[in-house]
Amino acid sequence: MIYRIIAAALALTISATASSAAVMTYTDRTLWETELNKLPGATFTDDPFDNDIAQAQSITFDSGVVSQSSGSFSNSVSGGMYRGSVADFTSRESQVTWTFPTAIQGFGADWVSTADGGVLQVTINDGTGSGDQVFNFGTLLGGNGTGFLGFVGTGDFTSVLFQDSTLTPDNAGENYEADNLSFATVIPLPAGLLALGLIGRRAKRAA
Repeated sequence: MIYRIIAAALALTISATASSAAVMTYTDRTLWETELNKLPGATFTDDPFDNDIAQAQSITFDSGVVSQSSGSFSNSVSGGMYRGSVADFTSRESQVTWTFPTAIQGFGADWVSTADGGVLQVTINDGTGSGDQVFNFGTLLGGNGTGFLGFVGTGDFTSVLFQDSTLTPDNAGENYEADNLSFATVIPLPAGLLALGLIGRRAKRAA
């Protein structure tokens, strides 16, 4: 698990794009990080899923994220990947909630096969008054839903909900994987540093 404190020069204004939507989506990791780096004191936590975690209804990633499945479907870490499953069967409903160890302003990962059977969707509420916002992985990533996808909220949030967007009772559900999870918190900085706009760069790896 890697903690990175990345700071840029003070951003005095928020872009028009940021002000027009409570949650923004990115399919390019560099652009996603760049947007979050505009926030003074942005702290990134990376989880490469290096350590296996056995299948269970509730598991905790090395980064502290709790992954809770409502059913008996996949919810594990193996082979350097998180492996999850969601379904909207009338009799086999399953959804997955990720609860972060602290309030975050963005998260992203390299997703694999999120639109092979059903189609994975995620619901985010960043507390800005826009309510629950639902994002369809198949629409955003195209094809079978493989690639980087990241989210940045205008406000912060502590959990996200994964579900199958295909509501037909005979739907086979969606098995999906994720790698290289990253999420970002914003640490308040001393007023003096904000005034000067002189914010250092620092990075360290947890023992």
